[in-house]
Amino acid sequence: MKSRITLLIILLNVFISRAQSVMPDVVASSGDFYSNSNGQIQWTLGEVMVETYQTSGYKLTQGFHQNFALSTGINTSNLSGIMVYPNPANEFVSITLADISRSYIITLIDITGKVLHTESAGNSEATIRLNLNDVSSGIYLLKVTASNSNHHQTFRIIKTN
Repeated sequence: MKSRITLLIILLNVFISRAQSVMPDVVASSGDFYSNSNGQIQWTLGEVMVETYQTSGYKLTQGFHQNFALSTGINTSNLSGIMVYPNPANEFVSITLADISRSYIITLIDITGKVLHTESAGNSEATIRLNLNDVSSGIYLLKVTASNSNHHQTFRIIKTN
C-alpha cells in the first residue's frame, strides 16, 4: 500500500513539474520582432516600463517588455537647495532660495489645479515669506520655478487653522 502511494506521489510530481514552465510572453497593443545575423530587435509600443533589476548575467523586469529600455517623455530638471518651512503652516510659509543670483516665480496652487497666488522672487532675496491667511485649511502645492528655464521644484504644503 505504501509503495502505491509513493508511486502515485512520484507520478503526480512528474505531471506537475511538466505543467510548470515559464516562457516570456508579451501582451501589447503593438510591437514587432526582427532578427538577422548581426543581432535582433524586439519592441512594444505604449506599454509602461516599471523596473529592471540586473545582476551577474540575470535580468528581472517588472512591467512589460523591456529588453532594451528606451523611454521618452518631457525632461524636467529640478532645482535643489530650496527649503520651505514650517509645514504644516498656519499663517505663512518661508521659502529659502539657494541661488539668490537667479530670479524665481513662486506659485501657490490648490488641489484642483487652480492658481491662487503668483509672485516673482530672487535677485538678492534669500528668504520669501508667503502669506497663507487668505486660503482655507487644506493641502496646496507650492511650485518654485527658475525664471527663463524649465527647472522647478514642487512642495506639498498643509495649511492648518
